[in-house]
Amino acid sequence: MKKGAIVENCEEKYFEEYPGLKEFCERKKLLLGSIVILMYIQKISIIGFMGGLSIGTVILSILGISVPASLAILAYEKSWKFSIPLYFIGGFYLLDFLKGYDVILSIITECIVNFNSSVLWYFLVLVSQSLCMVLALLGAGWLTLSPKNREFSRVASVMRKEIKDIILKTYKKRKA
Repeated sequence: MKKGAIVENCEEKYFEEYPGLKEFCERKKLLLGSIVILMYIQKISIIGFMGGLSIGTVILSILGISVPASLAILAYEKSWKFSIPLYFIGGFYLLDFLKGYDVILSIITECIVNFNSSVLWYFLVLVSQSLCMVLALLGAGWLTLSPKNREFSRVASVMRKEIKDIILKTYKKRKA
């Protein structure tokens, strides 16, 4: 879908006024999108590890991902203060990882001795969980600790709000 000229002018105005904002927005979108995708991969891997795919497990996995994914999307849309829950997401994955540390060692041993498909699924869960944990914690730090990134986050939020207002006005004019 091609952006309208008015929206592009609005973005360019902000990008010219705040050098580095465009790159910040692209990195933030990539970071938070990666976190959400890794969360989905982890849920799908857990379903595979459990050995079955049914409507109930798919619905439960979608519900299980909805809160953390909503927090990541909120962190993308709003100012830097909404990025603080990323620490909780990363902390949750860290605790889950540490809780299963002894299982990890047994899986590595199992993988060496007797490789089977359940080991592959568990490995996929482990990798996606680890990457999600690292990205969430580092991303939260990147978005909240640097004053420059906090300012960019605030400005990007204002820019997106202005763009949404422009789109709504255009839609209302076309509808009338």
